[in-house]
Amino acid sequence: MTAPLLSVRDLSVAFAVEGGSSLAVDRVSFDLAKGETLALVGESGSGKSVTALSIVRLLAYPAASHPSGEILFAGKDLLKAPEKALRSVRGADISMVFQEPMTSLNPLHSIERQVGEILKIHCGWSAQKCRARVIELLTQVGIPNPEERLDAFPHQLSGGQRQRVMIAMALANEPDLLIADEPTTALDVTVQAQILALLKEMQSRLGMAMLFITHDLGIVRRVADRVCVMTGGRIVEQGPTGRVFSNPEHAYTKKLLAAEPKGAPPAAQPDAKPLVTVEDLKVWFPVKRGFFRRTVAHVKAVDGVSLTLREGQTVGVVGESGSGKTTLGLAILRLIASEGRIAWLGKPIDGLGFAAMRPLRREMQIVFQDPYGSLSPRMAVLDIVAEGLGVQGKRLGARDKRAAVARALEDVGLDPAAMDRYPHEFSGGQRQRIAIARALALEPSFIVLDEPTSALDMSVQAQIVDLLRAVQASRKLAFLFISHDLKVVRALANEVVVMRNGKVVEQGPARELMAAPKSDYTRALLAAAFDLDARKTEAVAQ
Repeated sequence: MTAPLLSVRDLSVAFAVEGGSSLAVDRVSFDLAKGETLALVGESGSGKSVTALSIVRLLAYPAASHPSGEILFAGKDLLKAPEKALRSVRGADISMVFQEPMTSLNPLHSIERQVGEILKIHCGWSAQKCRARVIELLTQVGIPNPEERLDAFPHQLSGGQRQRVMIAMALANEPDLLIADEPTTALDVTVQAQILALLKEMQSRLGMAMLFITHDLGIVRRVADRVCVMTGGRIVEQGPTGRVFSNPEHAYTKKLLAAEPKGAPPAAQPDAKPLVTVEDLKVWFPVKRGFFRRTVAHVKAVDGVSLTLREGQTVGVVGESGSGKTTLGLAILRLIASEGRIAWLGKPIDGLGFAAMRPLRREMQIVFQDPYGSLSPRMAVLDIVAEGLGVQGKRLGARDKRAAVARALEDVGLDPAAMDRYPHEFSGGQRQRIAIARALALEPSFIVLDEPTSALDMSVQAQIVDLLRAVQASRKLAFLFISHDLKVVRALANEVVVMRNGKVVEQGPARELMAAPKSDYTRALLAAAFDLDARKTEAVAQ
C-alpha cells in the first residue's frame, strides 16, 4: 500500500490555563490518502478545529502545546519543522478555509489584493496575471460579476460571499491538501451544492486530499469517503462513511445521527397582535463612479418588501447569499436607512432618528450571523450579556447582575461558571449561544435572528430550536428568522418569505409553501435542503 499523504499519530493538544493546562485533543490518530476526503464531525468544542489548526501549526504557541504525537505530511513531521519550512507549505501544499471569514479576511485590503497575495508570494506572478487568475477563481466559486468585486472590501460582501472568497484563496495554488473548516456554514443551500461540486471537481482533477470539518451530516454523506467522530477531544469512532452512517457502533455517533431540528412551530393565530408591519420597504445603495463620484446606478438590496410579524409568531426569510435577507432585518430595526413604511405596534417608526429609537431597542433585539465579530474580544461574557441591561437603565448590583447573566446562559445551554471567560476561549457554536443569551437578557418582544444556528452542530441546533420555541411560547416573542437552512425554518416559522436579488419571489404560510412551492427558485431551494433532486438544484443555482 502507498503511504498516506497525511498521517496524524497520537496527537494531543493542551492549552495553558491558570494553575496548569487543559487537554483539548487527546491522542487522536487518523490517515488521509491522496485524493481522499476525510470528515471530522462532532459537537461544537469537541476538538475538530483544534486538530485541524495543529496540522499547519496555527495555534497560539506557546500557550498551546503538544504533549504527544506527530503529524506526518508527505513523510515529514510538521510538528518538528522549522518556521521557514512551514511558510513554504502553508498556502501552497496545504491550504485552509476557516470557519469565520470576516475574522480571516483583512478588512483593509480589497478582494483582489487578498486573493492575489497568495499567488504573488508562492508563484511570483505579475499583477496582470494575478488579476486574471483572481477573476477566474471568483467565477469558479460563484461570485456574480467578479470584475466589479475586485475593488470591494470584506464588509461590502454578504457572509456567504466572504466565505466564497476564502475558498477562492484556498484553491488558488491548487494545493495537495485542503483543510476545510465548516466551508459551507455561511452559504445558502443552492450555492452550497455548487461549492461542494466545485471542491469535488478540483479534487478529482488535482488528486487533492480534503480534511472536511463540518456539523452538517448531510454534507458528510455527500462528500466524505471516511468519517471520524469526535467528542471530548477524542475520536470515538471512525470508518467508511456508509458503514458509520448505516451501522454506527458508538452511542455518541448514534446520538449525532438522530439529532435534527424536529417538531413544528406553534399554530399561526390570525388574530394575534401585530408587532411589526412593513410596507413596500426599499434599501437601495448608490453606485458612484468618476472623479466627482456621481451616482450612476443603484444596488437594490431590498426592493419593495412587505410583511407583518405578529406576537408569538415567526416569519422565516430564506434565499441565496446576497439576496437581501440581512439587509431587510437591519432596515426593520432601523439600523440602516430605508424607504417605505415600518410600524411598531401600529405607530410609524421609519422616520425616527437614533435618539428617538433608543427607548424601543429593549423591545427589538438582534442576533448577528457572525458571533466572533459581534462580541467584543475585550469584554468577559458577564459584561457582554449584561451590557444591554446597563444601557437600558436597569441598574443591578454585582450579585443580581451575575444572577441575571447566569439565567441567560442557562437558557442557551451554557455553564454559568463560564461567564468570566472571554469570547476567544469558546468554540464558534458556543459564541453563537452567547450572542443569543445577550439578546434574551433584555426580555424583548421581537428578535431578528440572522443565521443563529449556522455555526452550530446538529445536536445543538436541535437544542436551540427547542429553546427558541419554548422562549417564544412563554414570552409571546416574535421572530424574524433569517436562514439558509430550510430544515430549521420548517421547525420554527409560521410564514416564509423567499427572497432573490432583493425581491420577494414567493411568500405564504410555511406549511403550504413547503408542500407546494409555486416558483422554480423555491423548488430548487427545497430540493437542495432535502436532497430531493441534486442535479436540478445545481442547474437552477447556476
